[in-house]
Amino acid sequence: MSNMFTQFDSAFGEGYYSGIPSGDGGTDILKNGTVVDHYQPKELTVKNGNMVMQLQNVNGGQDTIVNGKIVQSTHPNVHGGEDIYHGTNLHQTTIPNALGGVDIYDANMHMNGMTLSNVFGSENYLSMRGNAETILSYQDPLAHSAEYRMNPFDVGQY
Repeated sequence: MSNMFTQFDSAFGEGYYSGIPSGDGGTDILKNGTVVDHYQPKELTVKNGNMVMQLQNVNGGQDTIVNGKIVQSTHPNVHGGEDIYHGTNLHQTTIPNALGGVDIYDANMHMNGMTLSNVFGSENYLSMRGNAETILSYQDPLAHSAEYRMNPFDVGQY
């Protein structure tokens, strides 16, 4: 049920992303024709120098364990999507949409983005927000500073 664009280490800023299956069984994530990330849905892998395990949990969701510590847990929600927790704090909620993907909301139900199926058998992601909150939620935010993306400028917001 987990979506590659809601994984703990996906720190995508505002823009349009496309997933294209790669030869190793994973998915390359592209923005503007350039690979910006690689998603490998394995139970055990190394990502950014960290040992990452992804295991099914008793609630029907998935736990993501990094270097022996649970950093994210997902749980099915009443909308048919999932609630994504970092520790005990609700981080995101997904709700299936009419395009075959999910709408992704933050803990305050502000829309972060949406996914939709693509012709490559993967999915596309339209991100509507920056990722400062995600970066700052890491134990070592400076280690992820290269992934920082600002919110799009919206003069009506100020």
